[in-house]
Amino acid sequence: MRQKTLLYLQIPLAVFLSIIIHGCSFTHTLKISEVPSLQINSPLRELPSKTFVINEFTDKRVNTVIFSDTGHSFVSDPNLLRIMRKVLIDELSRQGQTCVNQVSKDIPDYIIEGVVYKYSFGIGGAKFTRGRATAEVGLRLTVSLNNGSERFTKDYEGSFFVKGGFGGPTAIEMLNQAMLNAIRDFLLDKEFIEFLRKS
Repeated sequence: MRQKTLLYLQIPLAVFLSIIIHGCSFTHTLKISEVPSLQINSPLRELPSKTFVINEFTDKRVNTVIFSDTGHSFVSDPNLLRIMRKVLIDELSRQGQTCVNQVSKDIPDYIIEGVVYKYSFGIGGAKFTRGRATAEVGLRLTVSLNNGSERFTKDYEGSFFVKGGFGGPTAIEMLNQAMLNAIRDFLLDKEFIEFLRKS
């Protein structure tokens, strides 16, 4: 199990050998690789283009450790919130929306606030999940009219898993996909789209 964990997390060989030979303890930072774009057509494309400001995301995780095993802790990229915000901006833009940086009296139409409450990776050991690696991301998004008169809030949870074998995606690649799945659900959410139609 330990070797499989290290392979998923892509721990450098020198660190791997220290763990095996000396049992050393380390804290590792899982740097986020390039996040691919979503290949979807959201109903947002059917609406007149809206203007959004996406505020800096807030971290509400109880623990910033993504995964721990035999004394080793794996923590998230310090740029996690900035990267997730950038992904949301990019995906809104791909769906025909406009994202700006500053709020004025009439611009933007909407303000989005994001809260990250889950960002985790695990390898199952139970009978029915043995060898299954799972990445999970939880994101709470609040969309408000510029004047604050109406708002829409909802939690979006993205997950991604693989089972058995080596040579598959790394933990970061899985976490990136889980992040994209959460954002995809937001962009395709009928309740969110209806909020934009009516407000």
